[in-house]
Amino acid sequence: MRIFSADQLGALSTTELKNLFLDVRARINRLKKKKNNPDHLRELETYYCYIFRALENKQHYENRRAS
Repeated sequence: MRIFSADQLGALSTTELKNLFLDVRARINRLKKKKNNPDHLRELETYYCYIFRALENKQHYENRRAS
């Protein structure tokens, strides 16, 4: 899995962000079930937050632009 910077996340389309969001969420859930490697889990959870924020910002901008 590739890790994107905040600028790169902002440049992705909404569809790409949603797919990345779902992929990271699935990886987090798998790691939680295995209960190993807590450092990697914490990094993924942080990255998940950045993706979520980028997705919210993009959807908010698109909604305002459509109005």
